[in-house]
Amino acid sequence: MQEAIRNKGIRNIKQKLCNNHNEAIEFINNNLKYPVIVKPIDSAATEGVTYCIDESHVLNAFKNFLNKENIFGIINTQMLVQEFLKGTE
Repeated sequence: MQEAIRNKGIRNIKQKLCNNHNEAIEFINNNLKYPVIVKPIDSAATEGVTYCIDESHVLNAFKNFLNKENIFGIINTQMLVQEFLKGTE
C-alpha cells in the first residue's frame, strides 16, 4: 500500500524490506530515527509487530520472527522496517 501511495507522489511512511538485521540497522541509521516499527511481512494482524527504541530491539525482532513460521505455517523471509508515526489510528 505504501509503495502505491509513494508512486503517486504522496508523502508516506519511509520503509524498507530487509533480509537481515544489518540491512535494517543501515537503513535506520541512514534514513530514520528511533523509535521505528519492525514487522514480518508474512504474518497476520499484529503478530510480530515490534516497537523498537534502539538497535537491540531491532536485533531481537529479527531473532524472534525472521525465518520463523507464522500462525498460518508460512515462513517469514523478510522484515519490514518503517518509520514510527505518532498519532491516533
